[in-house]
Amino acid sequence: YYAGGRNKGLGATDAWRAIAAAGLPQRQAIETGWNFSVDGDPDKVLKAHPNSYEVRKLMGCVASGNGDVDKALHHLTVITENYADDRVDDEVWVELGTLYEQRDAHRALSRYSNARDALKRRKSMVPAELLNNIAALYHKRGFMAQAKVFYMKALKRFGLKAPNESGELQDV
Repeated sequence: YYAGGRNKGLGATDAWRAIAAAGLPQRQAIETGWNFSVDGDPDKVLKAHPNSYEVRKLMGCVASGNGDVDKALHHLTVITENYADDRVDDEVWVELGTLYEQRDAHRALSRYSNARDALKRRKSMVPAELLNNIAALYHKRGFMAQAKVFYMKALKRFGLKAPNESGELQDV
């Protein structure tokens, strides 16, 4: 669902050229299951473009795919610290939410909510999976009323029916 390609940062075209020159094409990362050796030095790309939204985003996603949670959190958090919330896209927020799920449910919920807000600002449909993630985190934190609201929204988005008080299925 979450596809990249939107150039948010200044100098994004130059940053993408630098990434390609350093041997970090996304296709290679996907085809090899994220475990690949880099021809060139990704740190050189980052050093040349330390404030590039796209370079940080790619570095964070590659680190996440390689299982380096701390490095991924660092790169993606730099984005959220350097850009206003309304400039950070849903992909960054979702990735952060996913990374925080096992460490800090409160932060994960906050990041997923930011992703939902980013999608709503763009007038894009909020996917059922994201609504379900929000519901599950509310549930995990013991906020059952909020969890129910988001579970119901997720069911509706999936096109499913939900049980009413008597256990009969009804349209959501």
